[in-house]
Order: sequence, then C-alpha cells, then structure tokens
Amino acid sequence: MKITNSSARLYYIAGQKLAPGQTAEIDDKWKDNKTVQASITKGELRIAGKDEEVTATAVDKKEKDKK
Repeated sequence: MKITNSSARLYYIAGQKLAPGQTAEIDDKWKDNKTVQASITKGELRIAGKDEEVTATAVDKKEKDKK
C-alpha cells in the first residue's frame, strides 16, 4: 500500500521517513495499525493512489558502539 503524509509534521512508518507531502510504499499489514488508522481518520495520513511516485526515504538503523 502507498501512504502520503498530509500533515505538517514528520512521520516514521515501516522504517521510512515521511516528511510532509511525501509518499511511501509500506506493507499492507500497516492498514491494521491503530496509530496509522487514527492518523488517516484525522487526515494526517492518506492512502495514496497506485500511480503516485514514492518520495520517502528509508531510515538507516545504526548500532550503538559496543564496549
């Protein structure tokens, strides 16, 4: 599924950073996430059309230095 950030704040979903106006391709299992559903209901996120370009960036997870 594709999702677009319609809010004025930054979202992190499924390891991707969505700045306002950006679109990301995420796994369909996120449709059932209560936080994602609440954000869609509030109009902060929206389901994007299949033809919309993916513009979000993946977040690199870095390990902390181990001592």
